[in-house]
Order: sequence, then structure tokens, then C-alpha cells
Amino acid sequence: NKDFAWFFKLTGDPEVVLKSDPEFRSIVKSVAFDGSGQPTWKLHEGWQQHITPNDITYGKLTNREAGLIATVTRLGIEEKSNSEERWREYIVGNVNRWRQQLSLDNQEWAQMSSELEEFPELSQGPAKAYFVSIAGKGSGAMSAPFMNRGAGVKAADVPSSQSVVAGGEGGPEAAEKGDTKGEEEANGRAGERAGERAGERAGERAESDAERRATLPITYTVPEGWSETAASGMRMAAFTIEEGESAGEVTVIAAGGGIEANIGIWLGQVGVEAGAESTQRILAAAEEIVVNGVTAKLYTIDGGVSPASEVSAEKSADAETGGEEIPAVATAQAILIVDIPWRGGQSLFVKYKGAQSLAQSQREAFIEFAKSIEWN
Repeated sequence: NKDFAWFFKLTGDPEVVLKSDPEFRSIVKSVAFDGSGQPTWKLHEGWQQHITPNDITYGKLTNREAGLIATVTRLGIEEKSNSEERWREYIVGNVNRWRQQLSLDNQEWAQMSSELEEFPELSQGPAKAYFVSIAGKGSGAMSAPFMNRGAGVKAADVPSSQSVVAGGEGGPEAAEKGDTKGEEEANGRAGERAGERAGERAGERAESDAERRATLPITYTVPEGWSETAASGMRMAAFTIEEGESAGEVTVIAAGGGIEANIGIWLGQVGVEAGAESTQRILAAAEEIVVNGVTAKLYTIDGGVSPASEVSAEKSADAETGGEEIPAVATAQAILIVDIPWRGGQSLFVKYKGAQSLAQSQREAFIEFAKSIEWN
């Protein structure tokens, strides 16, 4: 819609997702956009929603009884994507991203087109809305077998593509931690045993992190003082940084789309009203750095003060899910973005979001981290 592509991604047990397929299709097909480009839809009984309109992760749809969670994500797209050829390239890039998450080989349009189901009532001109089903075994942050189902929706001038995924929200590690906690409470285990289990889990997580990094298409060097956290969804990597009461998060994702539309979203995330003047100012102030032999651009977005209540409730999730909560502090916020040209028309986005003071003190470390990224 307008300058954005919208993604709907459903996570849960594969069998439950299949049973909920008619409901989910109905929700997606009910999507409509108002004059400002904001979407609405009709939920079925048992579904609830939580909307965060200024985030790339626009909201979540949940069905607690069925154990299902759907995320609603938006990404900026370039105006030239509104042609049949470029839109197909955009669809191919996204479907292949999901295939990679399922340890499947990439496909060309001719191979995947027979698996794409068009939603004609949501298509507009050359930009078609598609629903695609992909089955495979998750890799990296998605390390449990699951089924990935995708759908496309668009309205107004530029379509929105949407995806649905069945699997555990936050990955198997999050589910394991929740199950362990409940088991310990139910059985009244002693603190010593809980400590032993925590140590075992920490070792398992370290081993899992090493295995996950070995499957990534990129390598990188983690700066001193950064803590690597579990990455899920579109995230290739995620880190937390803390200095005193200041905190921030760094994420790495691969995505397509125009930088200007994304800057508008990021401005909203730091409490600044997006507009042509503010966007152009950020674009003009961009710095060039070299990453893996290609020229990348660094953008700095300074914002206002976020109330503690807002910060504590916020999950700093870029694209699909998996963000860590930033501790509640009332502080000026900032975003640093490195846009690195990558593969198939996509970019690697390295993003810092958090305290403005931390953005300043960690700026050089952030740049060096971006420069350390390599791929074949």
C-alpha cells in the first residue's frame, strides 16, 4: 500500500495452523487500507490484536486458545517495484528468503510460480497478491521443523505482500525456557537444582548459537561489551548493549525496499514526525563506509524522549519477531542504520536502536561491527 509492502506471518504448531487456514485466509482477504495507508481487517472470534503503528512490526494477532501468533510487518518498497517484472523479482526475493529459513534451495520465478496462489480480489494492476505454502526444516534461529505458509495483500497504489509461518514464536529456545520454568514451579525443585539446570541451558544455548552462526550466509566480529542474543524471524543476528542505565539493541536483517520509506518508519520509532524535509535531511547527512568491498551508507536518526512506560512496553523488533525488551528508562532515543547492498536487490540492514547517549558512545564500535561483516 503506497510505499510499503505488508507481511502477515502466522506462527504455531503446523497441524494447528492447517486447521486455522480458513480463518487466517479470511482475515488476510478482509484487509483494507484507509486514505492514510493504514490497514484494517476483520478478526474471527477468539483472535485479539495489539497494534504498534510506528514500528516496522506493525502489530500482532493472537489466538491464545489455539496457541497461534501472527505478526503484521511492513517494509518500504521502491516505486519502480510497481511493474510486473520488478514485482515478480520482489516476490521471488521474499519467497527465497523464507525458503532459506527452511533450509531449501532458492528458486527462479518459473519454478515457484506454479506454487503461488493469487488472491485476485487483492491484486492491483501488475502487482499481484499471492499465497504460497512451503514445507521444510528450519535452520538457524528457526531450528525446529515447521511449515511456512505465505499470503499476499495489497491495496491503493502499491501492493502489500504477506506471509504466514507455523512454528514457535521466539524459536524453540523460548519455548524450552517457558516449559522448564513451569516444571520447576510444579515440582518445587530446590534452588541448587534450578542453578544446575540454568547452567546446562546456558551451555546448550552457547552450542546452539555456534551452530546457528555456522549456518548464516554472513560472518562478523562482535564488539567487546556486546551481548549476542537469540535471533529469530528475519533477523540474522541480534545484540544488546548496556552502559549504566542506558540500553540499546543492534540487529542485522536482509530486506528489500526503498530507504526513504523505511526512514519514515524509523523516525516514528524515535518519536519524530516523518516528513519530506526530515527524510531529506537524514539522506543528505548519510556517511559512506565500505563493507566487504561494497559501498554502504550510514544514516543517523536522532529522536525525542520516550516515556519510561512506552519504552518498557516496547519490543524492538525490526522485521518479523524476536526482539528483546529494552529496560524502562526515560531517555532520548536514536537509531543508527547501515544500508549494505547485498544479494538479489536486497540490502543488509544493520540497525542500532536505543538510548541516544549510547548511540554516540558506541558509534565507532557499531561502524566497526558493520565493516566486519563478510559474505562470499
